[in-house]
This record gives sequence, C-alpha cells and structure tokens, in this order.
Amino acid sequence: MELRVLGDVEAWMEGRRMEVGHARQRCVLVVLVVDANRAVTVDQLLERVWSQEPPQRGRQALRSYLSRLRRLFSPAGVGIERRSNGYILVADPDSVDLHLFRRVVADARAADGEHALELFEQALALWRGEPFAGLDTPWLATVRGRMRVVLLGTGSLSSLPQTGQRPIPMGGAGSDTRRPTSARWSRVRTPSAGQPGPAISVANAAR
Repeated sequence: MELRVLGDVEAWMEGRRMEVGHARQRCVLVVLVVDANRAVTVDQLLERVWSQEPPQRGRQALRSYLSRLRRLFSPAGVGIERRSNGYILVADPDSVDLHLFRRVVADARAADGEHALELFEQALALWRGEPFAGLDTPWLATVRGRMRVVLLGTGSLSSLPQTGQRPIPMGGAGSDTRRPTSARWSRVRTPSAGQPGPAISVANAAR
C-alpha cells in the first residue's frame, strides 16, 4: 500500500485507488500518517481533527473513523493499533510519501554532486500539490506551513548543489499527478551509497 498526503490524501493498493472516506475521516488518517509508527493520544486526535470544539460524541465518532480505516487497511498489512497511550499507524515509512520525502532528502544531503541533485529531484517529485489538499484545521494549517518552510526555505531547495540548471519537478505542469508508477517509486526508494545524513524533521516540527 502507498499512503499519499503531499497533495490529495490518497491510499493506493495494487494499482487501485482506495476510498478513504469523507473529510473528517481523512483528517484522522493524516494525523496518524504524520506521526506514523508513533502513538497519538486520543486527546491529541480530538484536538487536531476538531480543534477546540470537538462534537459532543467526539470520542465515539473517532472510534468509528478508526475502525473504518482499520478495516480498510488491514488487508494491505497496514495496521492501526490501540495502545495504552493512544493509537498508532504501523506502516513501512517508505510507503508514506511524507516520510519517503524526508528519507530521500537525507540521502541527498549525504551524497555529492550530480547524484545529490538527482536525489533532490526525486524527493521533490513526490510533491503533487498542497499537502492535505481540501482539508483545513488549525493543526493541519500549522503542519502545512512548516512543511512549506522546510521545502522552500531552510530545507531541500537551499541545499541544492549549483551544478546545473535542470528544472526540479514539483507536481506542476507535465508531472504525473496520478498514482506513482512502481518503477518511479522503486527508483526513489533505492538508497544512496554512504551513510545517511540528518533527516529533515518535518513531522517532528509539527508535534
């Protein structure tokens, strides 16, 4: 399964786009995806999805959304598990575009010259548009803003080596905004030689 949040919130399994539900349920998914493989408390979920005004039966609605997502993803080996301190999305980080972006940028920072530029291009190509497109809560707006800073300011663009003038694909005209082909993702997932550099803490900055 591939989980995508750098644009529309999408889930793909075996070449088929899955229906992940209405806007509120997609918000729940995004909260879990941003902190993939780390527990998110119920109170954090309620605050991040409904801000300061959760509905009267917010906990019941949250359980319903989590149950639907669990049933949807379990056949693909992606788990949503209940822990003593909250819920956790258990997934391969490379199957989530946000975390794959962070990892490839870290590889690019550890590489040199033309290879580094190619890795930066592959990382930036994962962006298909506005993160979490169509969703709007105060927490999502904060995460989205910090991700923009990482992308356009202190992060990957400022680190590009000055070795050429090739355009960098960012989900604009001419890029593939449909499901990523297996060849493209296989190419992006290939680790670079050498030791990985420090990852960009996109998700950590949003906590």
